[in-house]
Amino acid sequence: MDDLETRLGTGGVEAILDSVVSSLVDNPDRTFVYADMAFFVKWWQELHEDSKAVVRQLVQQGRFEFTGGGIVQHDEANSHYSGMVDQMSLGMRFLQQEFGHTPRIAWQLDGFGHSRTEPLLKSMGGFDALFFGRADEADMMLRKANRSMEFVWRGSESYGSETDMFTSQYPTGGVDARNVCSLCSSSVKLSKEGGFLLVVYNPLSWAYAWGIRVPVEAAGQYSVTGPDGKPVASQMLPLSEVRQSFPDLPGTLTTRLWAGQSHLEVDWTVGPPPATGDWEVFVRYSNSIKSESLWFTDANGREYQQRRRDYRPSFTLPAGATSTHRLPANIYPITSGCYMKDAEAIMNVAVDRAQGAVSMSDGQLDINLHRKSADDDGKGMFQALIDHHVATGTHIVSFGPARDGAATKQDSTRRHYEQVVPEADRKQYTYKGVCIARANKGPRSWFKVYNVFPDVGGFVQHFPLYMPDIVGIKVVGRLPRTKRSKLYHLLQDEGPKHIYQANIAAPK
Repeated sequence: MDDLETRLGTGGVEAILDSVVSSLVDNPDRTFVYADMAFFVKWWQELHEDSKAVVRQLVQQGRFEFTGGGIVQHDEANSHYSGMVDQMSLGMRFLQQEFGHTPRIAWQLDGFGHSRTEPLLKSMGGFDALFFGRADEADMMLRKANRSMEFVWRGSESYGSETDMFTSQYPTGGVDARNVCSLCSSSVKLSKEGGFLLVVYNPLSWAYAWGIRVPVEAAGQYSVTGPDGKPVASQMLPLSEVRQSFPDLPGTLTTRLWAGQSHLEVDWTVGPPPATGDWEVFVRYSNSIKSESLWFTDANGREYQQRRRDYRPSFTLPAGATSTHRLPANIYPITSGCYMKDAEAIMNVAVDRAQGAVSMSDGQLDINLHRKSADDDGKGMFQALIDHHVATGTHIVSFGPARDGAATKQDSTRRHYEQVVPEADRKQYTYKGVCIARANKGPRSWFKVYNVFPDVGGFVQHFPLYMPDIVGIKVVGRLPRTKRSKLYHLLQDEGPKHIYQANIAAPK
């Protein structure tokens, strides 16, 4: 316990955990519950093995208990469900490895707003109950009055009762009807003498065909070659697109329709915000759809939910939410996209990042692009929301008759930005080689595998140990006892003797 006792004066999470363990050891009647594994993992990595044994004993006794189990309490508004699953998997695998234990109670006390994807994922992950805080103040007041702070929350209409989750709402940390959307932007620009070097990056986890447009001067001849010097199919086309700029707004819209495609591609650029005052920018897509105050938004990249203007299904919006705060009270987060429809037609909008969507009039969908708040909102951060960056992005907008089916149109539109390999496209691959390095860092543990391929030569692959996509790891042989420095000498020799399994003894 010496390493615990020497750090009690340093403050922070480290000191909290040190003092908790000491207090539990001193008094067997005490218990402690901990969530969010990020800081616990850092603390755990610095503990002496004797101290780890003490903590493991406290966990076995049920006096040091874990809840939630994820690396963090993930955001439920803007996160894609794949990221929610990944961070939970990292934390749960760490707990299973170190303590042989995983929590059964979900803990989301610090999220600003809550998504039905949460009970869906938690029910599928074997959790028994979900506790959360920071609900809408009007909803919280109503539930306090009628004593319905505990309820059964259904995570998916498609999966039905198997996603029902006992849920308890803590009566603290209320938020109003306003919504915040995150934006980010990045770019790569390279050039070389005698032409352009174009870097194209596919951020998706599956192969995807997408046209690349490069503006060039009309005069002259051009050729396009790949990294291997071989020609790449291309053609010169006249620039056919609509560009819009706005005298009172630092931003542009470029709308184009590619030949043979049934959707519009809308590139937007907004910013930087003005130096003073509040500021918010939307792009509006108008149509003749009789939407009757309804539109649909995705929940973390999974199922779509119906939204109704100036309405909540479980409580009545306060007067301010339908007057001075009417716009923010009707903004809903979208991770993949949104759509509206009537009996005749449907319009879909797919986004390339989490944003906010609202329909203040029938036949209109507004997407929030950028915003700035000059004052603190009084919700605990004690700082204004000020972002001086220029934000850029792309929307894919499609129209069609309603008889084509809303599901078909949504899926085909948002597939442009889907972050997870579609079920039909998933494949399993086997990677083989010599492990030349590894690091045990809790959820950040990793190992490197080296192999020589006849076509490309030596190749090193880096694998996070707890990567959810890893199905299994099997040791098929061992090299003679070798120093790590000598293993790295393999990188200098790409001869056939180092091809996988050469000079490797069968495991004993």
